[in-house]
Amino acid sequence: MSTAILPSLFISLALTIILETVFLLIIGVREKGALMLAALANIVTNPAVVLLYWIGELYLSFPLSLYKALLEACAIATEGYIYSTYTKLRRPYLLSLGANMFSFWCGEAIQIFWRAL
Repeated sequence: MSTAILPSLFISLALTIILETVFLLIIGVREKGALMLAALANIVTNPAVVLLYWIGELYLSFPLSLYKALLEACAIATEGYIYSTYTKLRRPYLLSLGANMFSFWCGEAIQIFWRAL
């Protein structure tokens, strides 16, 4: 495995935590405990999703967009479960969906911009 994987994992995780925290703040979540839990939930899910996607790029023969959607759905479900179990946030799965879609689409835009440079 390439040594470039570690910096890439770190950048992906850092951006995800920042973007999802921004999303939570935008929608009005102010409780420090909930914001910290969101960061911890991303520490659990983000590296797994990124690594599994990279492995999929190497070995899978079916469309990667479908695989990526499945991985994102698993992250959304896992984070929603964490929020529902350890916070009193309303609609934890919808919150997880919104935060993940916000960070996903921002990440896609960043990648498009980066490739254009």
